[in-house]
Amino acid sequence: MRNRAVKTHVHSALKSAQEALGGGDAERAAGALRQAMKVLGKAATKGVLHRNTASRKISRLARRLNRLKAQGAG
Repeated sequence: MRNRAVKTHVHSALKSAQEALGGGDAERAAGALRQAMKVLGKAATKGVLHRNTASRKISRLARRLNRLKAQGAG
């Protein structure tokens, strides 16, 4: 039951981060990414997600954020 609750929280955080990244607002996306990183880190610490999986998801989101920032600056 606990794992399901944590996975639901992770899924929601990832979805909101992806929506923010798709929206084009870098400030909002950065805040959503911070929240998603926090949730993914906690899930990995609790053993719900493997730490490499959490790291991979964080890395992909961060890469998207950096591309978004680069588009805004360029």
